[in-house]
Amino acid sequence: MARYRVGNSFLSADEYEEHNIGMWATGLFIVSALFTGVYIYKLVSPLEIYKWLKFSAIGLSSITVGSIFAFFAAWIRQAFFIGVGLSIVGLICSIIWEHL
Repeated sequence: MARYRVGNSFLSADEYEEHNIGMWATGLFIVSALFTGVYIYKLVSPLEIYKWLKFSAIGLSSITVGSIFAFFAAWIRQAFFIGVGLSIVGLICSIIWEHL
């Protein structure tokens, strides 16, 4: 049975996988919430509405989108690594194709 050291603790393979998905979820939450916040800010800033309403729209949309991305972190992580793998295979195939 493999043990992985994370900080001061040793994790099993399942615990380590859960830890990695948690790290991805945290990163995805932060990045997606920031991008959503900036996008919504650009949408609502020219509007003539109350400041608290703009703040609520930006905050609630950022938290909502960040939570959705964090919820699907395992699938996003898997899709990311599949995309990286297919990109490498495509690069290798294109190099071989050019040299034929």
